[in-house]
This record gives sequence, C-alpha cells and structure tokens, in this order.
Amino acid sequence: MVNPTRGILITNERNSYSAIKDWCSKRGIPFSQKSFIKTVGVPHLNIPSSDWIFFSSPNSISTYLAHYSINAKKIAVYGEGSEREALKHGLNIDFVGPIENNPKTIAQFFDNDPGSTIFFPLSQRSKRSIIKEIGKATVFELETYKTIIQPSLVQSHEVLIFTSPSNLEGFLVLNKISDNQTLIAYGRTTEAALLSLNLSNTIITLKTSTELELEKVIRKLF
Repeated sequence: MVNPTRGILITNERNSYSAIKDWCSKRGIPFSQKSFIKTVGVPHLNIPSSDWIFFSSPNSISTYLAHYSINAKKIAVYGEGSEREALKHGLNIDFVGPIENNPKTIAQFFDNDPGSTIFFPLSQRSKRSIIKEIGKATVFELETYKTIIQPSLVQSHEVLIFTSPSNLEGFLVLNKISDNQTLIAYGRTTEAALLSLNLSNTIITLKTSTELELEKVIRKLF
C-alpha cells in the first residue's frame, strides 16, 4: 500500500477522470493533473489524399483538425483516448487500434490490403513504431504538429502516472523521481522510456491505457 496523503499526479490535463477523481475524493487522496508538454499545429502543408488517415494520439487529432480537413476515405485511431477525441470532433471511425496490441499487429491490419495508402499526421517526436512495421501498404507521413516540452516544478506525489515519453522528459527537467514513488506508464513506449532511466521503482504498465484500467490499478495501490 502507498501513502494516500501524498496523492497522485497524472501528466494529462485533457481528460476529466471523473470516476477516478470521485473515488479519490471520498478517500482523501489528492489527484492532480499536469501536462509537461504543449502541442502546436503546423499550417500550410499539402495533405495527400489516401485510403486511410491514422491518428496515433488525441493531440494529433486536435492539432490536425485545427488546420486541415480529412482527405482520406477512412479514419483509423490508436487507443481509447484518440477514439474519444475523434468522436468529440464528429468523426466517423472505421478502425480503432487497441493500445494492448503491439505495433506489428496493427501494421498487419493495413498490410492485409497491400494496395492501400495510409497517411500518418505526426509530431517531430513521434516514435513511428507502427509505421516501421508496415511492409506492404503505402505510407505517407507529415509532421502536422510540434510537441514542445514545458517544464514545471510540482510537489511530490506518491504515485506518478506518465502518459507519454515527452511528458516524462518534461517532468524530469525540474523534478526528480524518488525511490519510494510508484510509477505507472501509459503503454510500452512510455514504459521503455522509464526503464531507460534504470530506476529501482515499481513500474506498472497499463495494457489498454483506458481510464477503467487505470482506476483498477489505483484501487489496488490504495
């Protein structure tokens, strides 16, 4: 069990996490949200026409739609957060790539139709993990937004939830991870970023990166 008085920090300000907040509030557990990045759209690009457009994150959706219209026949997104953001903008989703699937599994979905074309709106910090695994379908990629690190000094929390490698990097500019903190990683790329630090901390990696899974993990910790 962790110390509930020091609370939880998650590096995401976009989602409400209402169920988790309610559960924590009833138990006197502070729940804080702070992002250590900001995203800025890149305008005036020539967007290619394609069979698919693949959004890998909520930020890729919001920044893209601020400047461009959909120029693809079908829309694919990665994970629950991206699906929620797409629906908020009224998009009709044709494929949701589950976070728990590795990049090869999602790439295989597109390679099953080797004549298809897929457009990936990316950040300059995107890991391109799915793109690297696509071997048959044709891929177009453009940096449609910039991810900018925004360091901020925050008070210490017992549980740190990192939602991306960039947020981890931004956190570490002015903050340190102590040995007694429990770390939760959204997905394998964030887990890999934490493991690269050679920490002795307990690291819990979310398999689906859904709010329901996160709530279950938090309940077990406290």
